[in-house]
Amino acid sequence: MGKGRLLRIASTVLIVISIATVFSPAQTVTTLVALSSKMGAAPKGALAQGTNGNLYGTTEYDGGTNGGGTVIRVSTTGSVKVLHSFCTQPSCPDGAEPVSALIQAADGNFYGTTSQGGTSNTGTVFKMTGSGKLTTLYSFCSLAGCADGTYPSSGLIQGTDGSLYGETVNGGAYGGGCGSYGCGTLFKITTSGILTTLYTFCVQPDDNCTDGELPTGGLIQASDGNFYGTTASDGNSETCPNGCGTVFSVTSAGVLTTLYTFCSEANCADGE
Repeated sequence: MGKGRLLRIASTVLIVISIATVFSPAQTVTTLVALSSKMGAAPKGALAQGTNGNLYGTTEYDGGTNGGGTVIRVSTTGSVKVLHSFCTQPSCPDGAEPVSALIQAADGNFYGTTSQGGTSNTGTVFKMTGSGKLTTLYSFCSLAGCADGTYPSSGLIQGTDGSLYGETVNGGAYGGGCGSYGCGTLFKITTSGILTTLYTFCVQPDDNCTDGELPTGGLIQASDGNFYGTTASDGNSETCPNGCGTVFSVTSAGVLTTLYTFCSEANCADGE
């Protein structure tokens, strides 16, 4: 399945827990679960601990009926259960290839994204109960020209208003310098599945993308109520004309401010 310009990271097939003490140089690593093909493979997102004490996570592919990845529950003693196998129907309407972490929202349900699958095979937002009942809340590229974004690769956060906030790597109302893939979006979605696109990257008419493109790292909500994140590319500083990434803030109403453009110092001493 194609991912456009979706960035991929190295994968691992073990879920481990590390226990270390600050005062001792020795570390003890205990392998809790060695994943099998039935359980899924390549977990890329962090684990989330539910209020029941169990750990919840996703695997990107291999496993499940059609190899579309899984949601798993792991106890801290290593007992594992597959709660959902993605792509259980033709064309994967329930999504496929989840690459981000889950969150447990205030309602007790878990929420996450898939990078593929859905009605347009460009990713979904889903809700899952602790027992594994999955509901697809939204399929991306449901609007003309994929103005609502495509390929979410980072997890969701719940804002203080109760809504969920996230990013898509590609898509958006204006393709700009990213060509037909689009440069990515920031979105808000209610726990009942109503999605609002807050911001589309690379909105400048000259395609310079000084506001950045390809957001992949996820958002946080700071104490001032605004959301903060990074873009993996662009910003177009004079020393990095191909774009080295940005740090931005965005309000819940979608007003974005570029706070910093990387490689603004000689020889990119500030990073890129």
